[in-house]
Amino acid sequence: MNVGSIINADAKIGENTIINTSALIEHEVVIGKNCHIGPGVKLGGRVKVGDNTIIGIGSSVIDYINIGEDVTIGSGSVIIRNIDAHSTVVGIPGKTIK
Repeated sequence: MNVGSIINADAKIGENTIINTSALIEHEVVIGKNCHIGPGVKLGGRVKVGDNTIIGIGSSVIDYINIGEDVTIGSGSVIIRNIDAHSTVVGIPGKTIK
């Protein structure tokens, strides 16, 4: 965990996961192993992030979203829908491009 990141109650973070500067991990979030949560990312309550996922700088994810494994979310994206495994998602709102 880096300076200025906040990890709230009952969050679970897997091995080898990086939580970068000023990230906000809300209550009951589950993040898998080998993930990278970029600077300034905000994960709403009860979000689930699969293994080997990268969430780019400044992205936001609303409450109760499930993000599959091996996902890449581009910087500044806003995620309002679940994301299937092995996807690349960018934009506001987030759209799957791969």
